[in-house]
Amino acid sequence: MALLQVQNLSKRFGGVQAVDTVSFSVKEDQIYGLIGPNGAGKSTTFNLLTSMIKPDSGKVIFKDKDISNEKPHKIAMLGLGRTFQHVNLFSESTVLDNILMANYCRISDSFWGTIWKSFKSPTTLLTGQEKAFEILKLADLENYADELAKNLDHGHQGMLQIAIALATEPQLLLLDEPMRGMNPIETEEISDFIIKIKESGTSVLIIEHDMKAMMKICDQLSVIVYGKKIAEGTPDEIRNNPEVINAYLGSDNDA
Repeated sequence: MALLQVQNLSKRFGGVQAVDTVSFSVKEDQIYGLIGPNGAGKSTTFNLLTSMIKPDSGKVIFKDKDISNEKPHKIAMLGLGRTFQHVNLFSESTVLDNILMANYCRISDSFWGTIWKSFKSPTTLLTGQEKAFEILKLADLENYADELAKNLDHGHQGMLQIAIALATEPQLLLLDEPMRGMNPIETEEISDFIIKIKESGTSVLIIEHDMKAMMKICDQLSVIVYGKKIAEGTPDEIRNNPEVINAYLGSDNDA
């Protein structure tokens, strides 16, 4: 069953066609990858999916609902969470508090609603803490619960950003270059974490330039070049697609 359907999505900025009639579907229990060179339109596609920007044409269908013109926080409440290329943390707060603050959106979709529900039912906050520790354990961050987020190394900050997005309890998690700037060990840890997220019941849509990691973790891939999708398939199909090799991956004969 398709959890997300992207239908002929397009966006132009002045004379640049950033996204050109892109279509794909993400199924439940799937890791789906978007790959392509820098400037291909991948992050713009993510911004269209989450209504950070509005499409010129096309539709975004999530759980059979057209969310093309929904507000970003409403989309998050529907169960579509995301990260950004640059790590965004509450740096002066503990790792645990970063998770708790993200999970507050599941208590209420307003600040005062959260305060009221927490006051009316104190066990609400206790339940939130239990969920937060479950997420920290999944991310192998439980030993850092009381550490300030700013004191974590780059790899653990990247893990925390994903954990924060996971705390919003998404059914589909969008990850925008989560391995950016990571060393090989950190990349392996992030890859394993993403696989565990899928195994825990959350589907993943990911943008990433590390092809080795993408071929390992993704069930399905789409290749975008100059805003247009040129191929779609399994990692093996993408790896052996002549058009993809010529346009993006490169061949052994390339200079």
